[in-house]
Amino acid sequence: MMNKLLLTSAGLTNASLVKALERLSVKSLRECRSVFIPTAANVEHGSKDWLIENYNQCINCNFAEFDILDIAALESKQALARIETSDVIFVGGGNTAYLYEQIVRSGLNDAMQNYNEKVWVGISAGSMVCTPMLRSIDSTLYYEKENDDVPALNLVPFYLLPHYNSTYFTDVCDANLDAHFTTSTDTTYALDDQSGILVDSETVEVISEGKWRKFH
Repeated sequence: MMNKLLLTSAGLTNASLVKALERLSVKSLRECRSVFIPTAANVEHGSKDWLIENYNQCINCNFAEFDILDIAALESKQALARIETSDVIFVGGGNTAYLYEQIVRSGLNDAMQNYNEKVWVGISAGSMVCTPMLRSIDSTLYYEKENDDVPALNLVPFYLLPHYNSTYFTDVCDANLDAHFTTSTDTTYALDDQSGILVDSETVEVISEGKWRKFH
């Protein structure tokens, strides 16, 4: 089972998150082959400047190789062969439900059972897809609604909300979070764009140069 994850709100936005990736990797980043999966962005409209920003973050790490792979564009065998040669798998933001569908269609969800040494770096949707369930949403804030939950990868025992206090995702703010989580019993992290969660087997650690909150 894949057990090395760095679940971020907006990618490698600061030095602390880069150092967290270095901690998880079995090689130096300069020796690592990386692959970026932008598939979640396929069904998103508007400017993709945020996606270019994520690419640039990866380039700045000076990986030995930086590949870009849309898993929706290739047959399963071809896509998985490209991922198999990588050490670090970046999974970008966009539509979380579409991303999950394509992960299942490609067979990546099954293949990752053997990815013990690889690192998954989630960015927004690429982080949320690792949680136990994908929940109905109003904007980006997940609200529990009866019968609307759908399966996710269930790689971690908690939920997360990216873009906390962002000017672009105004629903992920303290007033809404406080109102919603008065009754929820699930562990949920709200992460701003300078924050992420390092997961290494049983270790769960928030890495942040910004602000975050934890709800039970």
